[in-house]
Amino acid sequence: MGNSPYKATDMIFSKDFDFHHLCNSVHEVETNYHYHDFYEIFFFIQGNVDFIIEGRQYSMQPGNTLLIHYHDLHQAVLKHTEYYERFYIWIDPNYFEKNSTAKTSLDYCFHTFNGRRSRMLATSLEDIRPFLKKFTRLQEEGFGKDILINNFVLELLLFLNKQFISQEEDLTFSNVSENSFIRSVIEHIAANLDQPLTVDSLATTFFVSKGHLSREFKKFTGFTLHNYVLKRKLLYSKTLLMDGKNSNEIYVKCGFSSYPHFIKTFKKEFGITPKAFQMQAKK
Repeated sequence: MGNSPYKATDMIFSKDFDFHHLCNSVHEVETNYHYHDFYEIFFFIQGNVDFIIEGRQYSMQPGNTLLIHYHDLHQAVLKHTEYYERFYIWIDPNYFEKNSTAKTSLDYCFHTFNGRRSRMLATSLEDIRPFLKKFTRLQEEGFGKDILINNFVLELLLFLNKQFISQEEDLTFSNVSENSFIRSVIEHIAANLDQPLTVDSLATTFFVSKGHLSREFKKFTGFTLHNYVLKRKLLYSKTLLMDGKNSNEIYVKCGFSSYPHFIKTFKKEFGITPKAFQMQAKK
C-alpha cells in the first residue's frame, strides 16, 4: 500500500489492511504533503507532532486518534523529541463495503461532517491502550491468527464509530486550528471541480487580489493554488474511474480543457493511463 519513512516494529500485510507500530527519536522536520488510496487510522501515543490535513492543523495530544480519508492531502510536522510512538492502520476502502451491514456502516466515522471527512477524535491513552495490548497479543497467535486479526479490526472500527457518534455534535477542539478564508476556498474548489478554477477566477470569486490569495493559500496548505487544484481534480478523476465512469466523460466532469490534456496530466501524476488504472482497479 505504500512506504513508511520509518522502520516498523510490527507489520502485517494483507489485501485489506496494514498495521504499523513505530517508535523512534526524531529531529524537527516536515514530511511532504501526500495522500493515499486507502484510509488511515492514526493513534498518537507519545512525542511532539502536529498534523495538517487539507489546511487544518491538529496539535496532537497523547491518545488522540486521526481518521484520514483516502485522497485527503496531509502532512506531519515533527518537532524534536527523544521518543515518538504511534500506531496506525491502513485500510482498503473495499474492506468497509465488504464488512458493513444494512444497519452498520463501518466507514460512518469518515463521512463528510461540517464539510470535512478527515478528523481527529478526542480519545485518550486509556481508550486506545487496550487495543494496542490486544494487537500485541495477537502477534503470538498461530492457527486462526488471520481471523482473530480481522475480528480485531472490526472491533476497533466499531469503537471508533461509536466515539465519532458521541463526539459528532462537538468536533471542535482547542488544539485544532485553521484559516477560515482558506477553508472557504478549499470547500469552493471541492464543490466546483468541473470548472477551470484558475487563480484569476478564484480571486474574483472571493474578492481578493491574486497575490493575496496565492500567498495565503501556500502559507496554510503548503501547495500553490494551481498545484492543489490540479491534484484535487486528478484525485477526483481516480474516484470516478474506480466507480466505473468512462474516461472520455471524466475529463469534462473534472474541468480539464481537453481529453488529451487529461490523459497526459493523469499519466504524469500516477505513472499510468486512466484506462490502465481503471482496468487495474477492477482486478
